[in-house]
Amino acid sequence: MGTPDPQVDEVFAQATQWKPEMERLREILLDVDDLVEARKWRQACYVFEGANVVIISAFKEAATLNFFKGSLLADPNGVLVQPGPNSQASRFWKFASVEEIG
Repeated sequence: MGTPDPQVDEVFAQATQWKPEMERLREILLDVDDLVEARKWRQACYVFEGANVVIISAFKEAATLNFFKGSLLADPNGVLVQPGPNSQASRFWKFASVEEIG
């Protein structure tokens, strides 16, 4: 299990939207071997071997996992969304409830 970063604790303490969903996503990511939690861009970022992999974010309509190179991931269920027409690699996975996360 990964070690929570105290600076990321601050990020979640200040969250006003989608806090339970973001905390559940954090639990899952901290349970992934070799991911390191860090605060980057005022968000919870998860790093593997020095490379940024995913950020947890809150938007108006959902909490999200934002994969930096999500276009390289297999997505047989079609859950990953391209954030905009000019985005090349990043992809979002949106969650509107803790139940959706599991």
